[in-house]
Amino acid sequence: MSDIFQEVQEDLRAERARQFWRRWGVAFGALALLVAGGVGGWQAWRWQELRQAEAASTAFAAAQRSVEGDNPDFAAAARRFAEVAAQSPAGYRVMARLRAAA
Repeated sequence: MSDIFQEVQEDLRAERARQFWRRWGVAFGALALLVAGGVGGWQAWRWQELRQAEAASTAFAAAQRSVEGDNPDFAAAARRFAEVAAQSPAGYRVMARLRAAA
């Protein structure tokens, strides 16, 4: 006798689960896509920032090496540091401006 009641309860639970997913399944799917898109966009943004920082680092190092020679051209080095400052993210921009001013 208890098997009949368990079977009815299982059928009711299954029906409630189907109703729940019919009602909220699209919303959960849209939310999952939105979260995945947001995480993907955030990672792409971080990757782009890293590329910009690497390019600025390379340009800053090249400008720094031009000053470290025996007879450096300080006017040309100041122009190179000014170019680095114009095209770099905030940290390298500040360092390049300071080096150009020096």
